[in-house]
Amino acid sequence: MGAPGLTRQWGRYLTVLLDDLPVCDYDDSRGTGALAGLDCSFRVTKHTRLEAQPATVTVYGINKETRDAMDRRRDEAIDTAYKKRSAIKLGRITIAAGRPGAFGIIANHDLLDIRHSRDGADWRTEITAQDGRIQWRSGFVSESASGSVDLSTVEQVLAAAVPVLEGKSPPEVFASAFPELLQTTGVGGYEQGFVMFGPSLDENENLMQLLGLRAFWNNGQLVYVRADLPGLDLAVVLEEGATLLDAQTESRGFVRVTAMLDHRIEPGRQIILKREDGTFYGGSPTYRVEQVEHSGSVWQQEWYSVAILRPTNKPPLI
Repeated sequence: MGAPGLTRQWGRYLTVLLDDLPVCDYDDSRGTGALAGLDCSFRVTKHTRLEAQPATVTVYGINKETRDAMDRRRDEAIDTAYKKRSAIKLGRITIAAGRPGAFGIIANHDLLDIRHSRDGADWRTEITAQDGRIQWRSGFVSESASGSVDLSTVEQVLAAAVPVLEGKSPPEVFASAFPELLQTTGVGGYEQGFVMFGPSLDENENLMQLLGLRAFWNNGQLVYVRADLPGLDLAVVLEEGATLLDAQTESRGFVRVTAMLDHRIEPGRQIILKREDGTFYGGSPTYRVEQVEHSGSVWQQEWYSVAILRPTNKPPLI
């Protein structure tokens, strides 16, 4: 499948916030040039790997008052990054983009840095952010899974374990998989649990492999899905000649697609690819998003979502 003729995306809207401070507010339905808003570009990458996920924003022409306010918030966020930053949602970059009928948040990330530089007579501001940065830089597991402590993440993962579904008790499965963990006794000697000590990234990856799950960050939330299944959200339908601009089959039945930007195309989401004649594209009726890159700029005619899709061969959720 090749890309159809140029599809101009009218009515595009882009907003970027640093906490509650507006950084970019672009709306080309207001007109062109200064009427539409500041010149701005963005790139957001998301995937189903248990790694931090990057986002970058470049804005031209931010005034000095706003630049100074951004710098103050950046400095405050860096100073409190390892204490209470994640709890109070300080230093969050929120990017929302799209067009009428397909507008939404594509990134809600932790701020990494803000840099201002001269670009001719204008100012250029570069913002870098990552989803999951704080958790991986400062995350260190020291949590109890005994009955008196709520460790919902571990409980949910254990509940999805195949051995548990086959009748084995969660403590038995957990102990056999992680014999190095300390077994503890709950209050009164009746409830048992385990304490995990070590880097949270390593322990999570080991646990995911054991249970056949995939875990990844999505807008500040740690998401778990079965390794071979999509999430439970309704399928996004991409149609040839409309929202689907290009689709190329790769190895193992994977498909690389280029679509008009859609915030719903996110890791774990179910995708349906439809040809103009109504038939399905590729060898699977449905696919799951493994990776997506949302990108665009106010001076480009189109904003794209480029995604790698895994075949699931499952009936669609529509």
